[in-house]
Amino acid sequence: MRPGFDRERKKANPVTAVLYGVVVTLVVGYGLSYLAGRVGMGVITGPASVERNAFTLAGLNLYASQHITLMGSGISPGETARIHATMTFPVTLWAVIPALALMIGGFVAARVRTASGRWGMIGAALAAGVIYAAVLAGFAGLVSAKFISSAIPAVQGWEVNPPDIPFRPSVVGTLIDGSLFAIVFSYLGGLIAARDGPGPSFPGKWWACAKAVVIVGLTIQALMALGLWTWFATSSRLREEDRWAQPKFAQMLPTAAGMGYALVHGATLSCAAVPVNFPSASYAADMQLYRGIAVREQDKTTHKPLGRWVWIAALIGAIAALASGRLAVRLGSRDGSLPTAARITILQSAYIGVIMLMCSMGWGIAGQSSVSIGPRYDSAMLFAGAGILVLSLVGAHLANRRYAGRLSGFPSV
Repeated sequence: MRPGFDRERKKANPVTAVLYGVVVTLVVGYGLSYLAGRVGMGVITGPASVERNAFTLAGLNLYASQHITLMGSGISPGETARIHATMTFPVTLWAVIPALALMIGGFVAARVRTASGRWGMIGAALAAGVIYAAVLAGFAGLVSAKFISSAIPAVQGWEVNPPDIPFRPSVVGTLIDGSLFAIVFSYLGGLIAARDGPGPSFPGKWWACAKAVVIVGLTIQALMALGLWTWFATSSRLREEDRWAQPKFAQMLPTAAGMGYALVHGATLSCAAVPVNFPSASYAADMQLYRGIAVREQDKTTHKPLGRWVWIAALIGAIAALASGRLAVRLGSRDGSLPTAARITILQSAYIGVIMLMCSMGWGIAGQSSVSIGPRYDSAMLFAGAGILVLSLVGAHLANRRYAGRLSGFPSV
């Protein structure tokens, strides 16, 4: 290595580094969204002849893939009254587009600031992500397009059929959900770049616990998604009329697996459909794995247990907590089992909270109908949190005993 050359080349102005990251993120994110739209894919899709609004539709897709609410206003052809509609889409497979763009942008911003040290690199990546979200919010009012379909399949007979009016991204939604995406994935991009940067690369204890929680969580969710896809593909082959739904179901696998992971940890999945013009046809259902399903139609409420097999879910949660505690110690959280378990409990709660936010969905037309689906907080999550604390403590203690046998003076509690 040539230290002098490295200092001269890498000691870039922080503003320049951040701007590089923002530009790269926007170009990659919009470019991939545009390419997906050209082949008729994405969270939302336009008509076959989409040449005229292909650019704006690609931008709208980029917003929608980050769980940002779309707001429509206009007069449909043949109508006289103005329509106001909202659409909020959950995390689908297309969330990989903004995630990848942010990681690349964060990586670029961090690499430009190599000479500033590890935290200088990560700071540049985070700043690039935050400014990216601000730019999206600033351009939200300029992005407007119509679409005819979405990645959401029909739910209980309710299907997303957007009215023939233009939609724009919500500025507030962009600042909230866009910032969440930006911070998480630009930070990951900065961390990847910082691994090869100057200075020590010893993992912090919180970072070790965070990696353990995310790795275990994503592994379980991936297995859930694989199981759901196997079940759906098999049943769809048996029912010829359901084959058309396979592509949409595949796009929704991240949301389905995320909801399942939240339910395992005590959350309640709520679904409500309210046709304003026909209140007697309103429908609502709450599903809690350990209490069953409560369905409300008109003034009638029915309860149905899910069966004893659902306690397998509790076993999955227990395995996740044990594995998280053990893995956190292996990754560097070695100041005692109790501190490790406490960090895992806090981080697991935050992780599930993000999942619940990103997996919620809703759509509706003001004065006509509205549908909302998503996980929500349940008191059972307090008991799940206590279980996470105890079982991650056990997992960390077992791992600590193993390391304590190798290293003298190693704390185990």
